[in-house]
Amino acid sequence: MKNTKTIKIFLLLAFIVFAFSFAKAQELRKVNIKILGVRQTGKGEEGVAADLTVEVTNGNGRVFVDTMPLTEIDTQASARLSQEVSCDILGIDCSKYDFFYVIRGQFPMIGGPSAGAAMTVATLAALTNISVGSNVMITGTINPDGTIGSVGGLLAKAEAASKEGADVMIIPTGQETVYVEKTTILSQVPLVKETQMVPIDLVAYSKEHWNLTVVPVRTIEDAFKHATNYEIIKQKKTKKIDKQLYSKTMKNMCEDLIEKSETKLQILSENISSMKLSYSQSQEMNALLNTSEEKLNNAKKFYEDESYYSGASFAVNSLVFSTYAENLLNYYSSENILFIEKMLDELKENITITQTDFLQTRIFDDINDVESIVVAINRIMEAEKMLDNAYKDYYNKDYSSAIYYASFSQVRILTANEWANLTSFFKGDMNITFNNTRLRELSLKRISEASNTIAYAKTVSNNAFLTEAENHLESANEAFSKQDYAYALFEAVEAKAEANLAMETRGLTNETLSNKINDDIIDVEISIKSAEENGLIPLLAISYLEYANAFNETAPAQALVFLNYAKQYSKISTAIIQAMLNSNNELNPPNENYIIKPITCEANKNQLFIQAIMLFIGITIGFLYAVNKPKKRT
Repeated sequence: MKNTKTIKIFLLLAFIVFAFSFAKAQELRKVNIKILGVRQTGKGEEGVAADLTVEVTNGNGRVFVDTMPLTEIDTQASARLSQEVSCDILGIDCSKYDFFYVIRGQFPMIGGPSAGAAMTVATLAALTNISVGSNVMITGTINPDGTIGSVGGLLAKAEAASKEGADVMIIPTGQETVYVEKTTILSQVPLVKETQMVPIDLVAYSKEHWNLTVVPVRTIEDAFKHATNYEIIKQKKTKKIDKQLYSKTMKNMCEDLIEKSETKLQILSENISSMKLSYSQSQEMNALLNTSEEKLNNAKKFYEDESYYSGASFAVNSLVFSTYAENLLNYYSSENILFIEKMLDELKENITITQTDFLQTRIFDDINDVESIVVAINRIMEAEKMLDNAYKDYYNKDYSSAIYYASFSQVRILTANEWANLTSFFKGDMNITFNNTRLRELSLKRISEASNTIAYAKTVSNNAFLTEAENHLESANEAFSKQDYAYALFEAVEAKAEANLAMETRGLTNETLSNKINDDIIDVEISIKSAEENGLIPLLAISYLEYANAFNETAPAQALVFLNYAKQYSKISTAIIQAMLNSNNELNPPNENYIIKPITCEANKNQLFIQAIMLFIGITIGFLYAVNKPKKRT
């Protein structure tokens, strides 16, 4: 009896110690890592290091940054982008967690864009309960697509990493060669010096001078693998995107727009031939007529290929040119600028009526009705902006340009109604209340995200994509101030997409551009499939994916733009629906689409060894307690 009781006691203690050690291993949510930077001294660049701690807790998607000494403002942007990229890679909903980034160092120049890769690896490690090797340091920016961008000061950083005890330094691919100044004295009297930039093989130099292994990587998954000895393997979606209902709705829209374009062209052709025009006017009309016919033929070709959104887009382009020609013709026949003013005033009234109709509170019976009407609202807001441009040009006496923008606005009203009519194709038994004011919080959040992305992009790039991103952000802020929340939302989405491209396209060659397009297509398909699993048909996302395919060979850079739009809009589809649903009708969160696999057994061996030691300690404590337990006096 006594022996049985003793055994029970020390087994219980052993179990408690073992369970505690195992639970601690499973609850790892804090990761420590060294980050590298440079500071300017009188002797030039000096590499410095600091401690970064990333902690993830249950929360609401907030990101907190605490630095000492204070760092550049872009450190905050780096943290937010690190969180976003980590969530995209793992396919998890980060709105359920809060993220804390704590940086401690001796010098104020730590952080900034070059810490982005390290911050992302640490975030991934915290989310997956894996520690980062203490002998590994990372430098590189992080791009929204998970690729690692170039940084400066690599030789100084390598020396700093060695001094901090690192055995491995991870750098961006393509930066294996660095350049340093070498000064040669050509003459003593008079003193003549020559300074040249001399290339150095960073990999060989670091190994020879500091026994530091430099590892170039392209993606954050590669960096994670070398830093943790674990590999993130994405699970590809096996199901294809369900385009059946999407194709049915878009086919109908495409047919309707092609028919309208054909009718307008036929009437226009007849009117041009019946009117007496000057030679220059006749030439202008024929040029517009030919352009419109060319766009229409392209629309028909895409329709035959079952690329209905592309067909609809080219039919719209055809309508813009033919409507412009029609309005110009009427202006030439009237020979009065008051014709333009009357046209603009009538257009303004039409927009107001349509806008009021779209913005009224509605009840939908199907989840897909919501995106249709939001797209329709966006189109009518675009029509309003085009009308503003038309008025400006009219008052500046640029009548031809005023007529063009007015014509574009007229066609935008037409497309707005086309999108609104899609609600008749979706039938369900839901009870969803649409209200424009519910888009306010969502559009404000997306504007903030776009602003943050642009701020980060400015620190690492400067190209046409970034300029376009800033233009979209300006439009988004302007629309938000006017309470045009749908338009503000769409402009913010496109601002973020353009800012992403400003970073992701740095240093791309023709070969890597092709690879990126293929990678982006896979990412977009996964994102669309996630939306479909919530019962959605992400109309704009599928449309832009299809549209991107139309430019893959002829204009790959444009294809990248549309692919980025598609990825952003696939997320927006879910977000819009969530904003409209009542709190008790939540959508399912995105499914995790990855597995973590150890590269070698060392990590598992270490963990098992630790747990075995803890178990042995537990058994020993239990045994000693049983042996030395005081005996009761009788």
